[in-house]
Amino acid sequence: MSSETPVLLPISTWSLELNRLLTASFIELEKSSIDKVTRVLWEKELLAKIAVDHLKFMPPIKTWLMRSLSMDVKALSDLEILQFFVGNQFWQKYNPEEAMKYLKQLQHIVDKMQFGTNQPQHHQLNFLEDITQHDFVAEENSVEFIEDSEKEEDDDSDYEEGFDSLSISSGPQSPPRKRQKQPKRTINRIQRTTSVNSSVSSVTFEAFNNMPILSNNQSTWNQTLEANPSFWELKCLSWKTLLDAAYELRKDTTLSQERNEEEYQNVVGVLREIRKVQRGIYSRAEWQEAVKSSQLAKSVKLWSSPYMLLHCKASFAVSLIRRNRITESLSLILYSWIPKEEVLTWMPLDKVPTFSLNGPRKLEGKELLQFFKEYPDVIPRQSYPSSVYFLLNLDNFIIVYKQWLAFALHEADQLKERDWYKYDLNALKQENEMQDLYSGLIRLLEQQIRSGHLTSYYESFDLSKTHSL
Repeated sequence: MSSETPVLLPISTWSLELNRLLTASFIELEKSSIDKVTRVLWEKELLAKIAVDHLKFMPPIKTWLMRSLSMDVKALSDLEILQFFVGNQFWQKYNPEEAMKYLKQLQHIVDKMQFGTNQPQHHQLNFLEDITQHDFVAEENSVEFIEDSEKEEDDDSDYEEGFDSLSISSGPQSPPRKRQKQPKRTINRIQRTTSVNSSVSSVTFEAFNNMPILSNNQSTWNQTLEANPSFWELKCLSWKTLLDAAYELRKDTTLSQERNEEEYQNVVGVLREIRKVQRGIYSRAEWQEAVKSSQLAKSVKLWSSPYMLLHCKASFAVSLIRRNRITESLSLILYSWIPKEEVLTWMPLDKVPTFSLNGPRKLEGKELLQFFKEYPDVIPRQSYPSSVYFLLNLDNFIIVYKQWLAFALHEADQLKERDWYKYDLNALKQENEMQDLYSGLIRLLEQQIRSGHLTSYYESFDLSKTHSL
């Protein structure tokens, strides 16, 4: 729930010239029936007009948005603010309730972007509930902003209903489950197809690659992608290039704030785009071949490695794991692209990690405690905050062992000069071995607490003596 309810404010308060521009654009829009196609064309024309005097119009637009949300919007780019402004003005004019929803969704997203900063939070956030959503509108509420292609009605989109055309004087609506289908009011199909095809087929790859995918243009983005198969491998290569560049910097703690923000936005941009590729595209053999040829999967595999929790030290990389669960989200999307008949042939992996290079020594509580004293930074407190609860109970300990602890122990073993110093981590595949290790560690910590050497379990992890793996 928001502690500051957004308000619908007129832009005329801050710019009479911009208000006149909006009024004139609405007059032109209403000269013909308002549907998805005419609305998209209206938005493009208005954005182009505002862009001509960008330096003049952006300050009042930013002020309008800050006052509407009662929030700082520095986390948003000028392009995002401008795109949001145009979309919200449309709904303020024709459907104020949707405009208010639009503002509330943006307020929630800005809260997410400010998570972890000193800025006040307006919402109770749950990142496990939605780890990859960065669009301006919640998917279940964004149907009005999507230009659904009629041939994609059976795809796996998150949207349940299409937006056929806007009725300015629409009456009260019945609940969704009771609502009966009304005859569709659509423009001539031939005119619509000709309009769409002529616009998307003439786009260059450079223009398409620089096109931001937002809630109110993702259908156009998909239509352009589908109409230009020659773009497919190039787009996958573009994603791979951005992911690889960011991956190389994942350990760099000397990056400036601007560079961290740039790398973060690059990776989130890739995540946003691959999420929006429709099934009608990614299910085609040509798309799958483009993904293979570009070796995009190799880059995703690097980002999905369980060692990432240990290696991500740069601010942007930590944020990608904490806020976007990047170690899981990218691979889950690529997994959804794989044909089901192929997945059925896979063999399940062991639930507990198995290592080919393994030592002879049995890992016991004493050695594990010493390991944490030497390498306290292996606990991914910043990128995976819940990891601090790994000693709470045996179940937590087992989950953490599978997620990052086993890989941290294995990597530390590889730094040892002699093999006989290395531990037999594969022995921990046995449940009783895992329980013995946890019990031994807890028993040792409790002994130290009783003897007065420690006041809590976590005091044994002295951060002043940190070693890096």
